[in-house]
Amino acid sequence: MILSVRSPRLAFAAMAVLLVLLVPCARAERKVSVSPADLPADIKKAVLDAHPSATFVSIEKEVEGENPGQYDVTISVDGKQLDMELAPNATIKETKETTSPRAGAIVQRATSYSSEGTPLLYVLYVVAGLAVLGIVILKVLKRR
Repeated sequence: MILSVRSPRLAFAAMAVLLVLLVPCARAERKVSVSPADLPADIKKAVLDAHPSATFVSIEKEVEGENPGQYDVTISVDGKQLDMELAPNATIKETKETTSPRAGAIVQRATSYSSEGTPLLYVLYVVAGLAVLGIVILKVLKRR
């Protein structure tokens, strides 16, 4: 038997503690869209120096989270889409090729923000944790 608990209260307390430990405590990341015309000249220059034939697809600036001021730029170069992360001082931190437009759209939707500014992926994570907690509690109470 995977879960052998003598007291439902103990099971409930253990699951509640586990849920609290699993919920990320970091501030939620929040980004704002930036138009190419509003992109700082040094950021634009860094992108175009690295990829002279680049066309800007999307630009976001992180305003809250782990890296405030960071720019996330998606560009199109020779038929490929590249995602670039640039520090506020225009240093390129990372460049990676987007796997596919469909996969990129799925990730963008999952990490987009709800009306309250909370990432939807975070909300789904908490809901899934509560569902698992409820199932475990019901199984423990059913055995009584």
